[in-house]
Amino acid sequence: MDELLDGIKADAVEAGMICTSTIPDEARKFLKSKKIEAQAVARFEELDVNGDGKLQQTELAWLIAELTEAQYYEVTEAHCMKFVQIFDQDDDGLIDVEEFKAFFRFCIVAQYIDTQGASAEFHSDARVDS
Repeated sequence: MDELLDGIKADAVEAGMICTSTIPDEARKFLKSKKIEAQAVARFEELDVNGDGKLQQTELAWLIAELTEAQYYEVTEAHCMKFVQIFDQDDDGLIDVEEFKAFFRFCIVAQYIDTQGASAEFHSDARVDS
């Protein structure tokens, strides 16, 4: 699980350099669509058990288990902290809905790149929209 989280972190760093112009127009439109935003918000609300608008480490454990194909009980606090450190833009130790939407888009871009293999181009001056 640690290796997978390290891979997600490395992918997130690389995703910051992905030129979204290399992604087909249809996919770029989808990333910015109301549909994807609604899906991200709905998933966030499912995970936000206490309804405070922030995902705590314990609320992220289910998501991490799902991403890593691990059992919930295998996810440790350290795994949750590692995930938070990757996507927590305001350094408050929590994931808010905007950070979660960026994560959701990251997953879509990562999946696209995985299916495209080496054909994806990277540019140091480009950013993935979040």
